[in-house]
Amino acid sequence: KPSDWVATAETCSALEGKGLDKIWQHIQAYRRQTTINGYFQEHRKQQAKYWMEESINEQLKSLFMSHPSIQQQFKAIEQQVIEGKISPFRAAENLIALFKGP
Repeated sequence: KPSDWVATAETCSALEGKGLDKIWQHIQAYRRQTTINGYFQEHRKQQAKYWMEESINEQLKSLFMSHPSIQQQFKAIEQQVIEGKISPFRAAENLIALFKGP
């Protein structure tokens, strides 16, 4: 694994308050090891990149789906895809064209 971490299994019970200290020790050991070998920071960078891209995707999708032309035509085009009258790729192209306008 890129982190060089070897996972172990422990049992614990939050209800009974048993084994939580052992779990916390494993968490601290993981953090310590991956901080030393640089994996922790590198993984954080990759997570930040991923979440930036996810945020863009969600915002674009929201903007797209709230566009008046899309709201007007989406269900009809979706139904054409379901019925096999148009490919999903052509449907997407048509919807993007509606979104972009003339």
